[in-house]
Amino acid sequence: MSNQPTKENEMENNPMHKLQPYFYENWSPELKKLAIPMTASIPIPKAIVEKLVNQDTKDLYIYELSKTMEDSKPFFVKLSSRSPKDFLCIGRIAIPTPVKTPPEVFESFACSMRTHEDLVCFLEEEITPYIHLQAFRPIDELSEYRLFVKGGKLVAMSQYYFQIVNNLTEFEAKRKLEIASAYIGRHSGLFPAKDIVVDVFFNPFNNICLIEINPYGTSDPCLFGNYDRIEALSECNQTAIRWNESQTSQIIL
Repeated sequence: MSNQPTKENEMENNPMHKLQPYFYENWSPELKKLAIPMTASIPIPKAIVEKLVNQDTKDLYIYELSKTMEDSKPFFVKLSSRSPKDFLCIGRIAIPTPVKTPPEVFESFACSMRTHEDLVCFLEEEITPYIHLQAFRPIDELSEYRLFVKGGKLVAMSQYYFQIVNNLTEFEAKRKLEIASAYIGRHSGLFPAKDIVVDVFFNPFNNICLIEINPYGTSDPCLFGNYDRIEALSECNQTAIRWNESQTSQIIL
């Protein structure tokens, strides 16, 4: 019997193959209901992926993309894997700005280090990436949080844009932590893994809306600094929130 790796085993070791369950196009209908709906999810033909990898954005055309954007309305755009926020950003904090035309979409994917790197992987692994367009809705940066989940339980919660000072009171922070913990408890069965990182925002009524999901251990630990601190909380069966860089801005339940 041959010991040579099969194509399936080789694919299992490739980064984009492992990430596929986390891509929006592969979410279950129930999971999608927790997020702001996408206006369109459009596969990118291989020939266009090749051009984007070579940073050739001239005369690129996808009918569905052009049709969706024909009114030049503002959209938030992301690739299957992540957004080009390092290209579409304001100042030192990577807060995405909207795109209004197909050329802006293609340029953002080709010029962003994040999405360009991913497009190379998609091409090498023969996976079709998607363009996801969402009607642009400005979101208060201080409402966004990153949730670290272990074994289906919320362990740690950090303000996402931690460079911005958040004037939450301890009472408000504790309430957000309780809401987030209950949210994960209700919906953890919808996620592709029990250990996962979940990015969310709170609306003005303190309801949570899902932004994206990523494998545990691969996303920035934000205000926790490293995953060792998060693991320590998990080992002690504790849950914590941090909302400012100050050491005192932490509550542990």
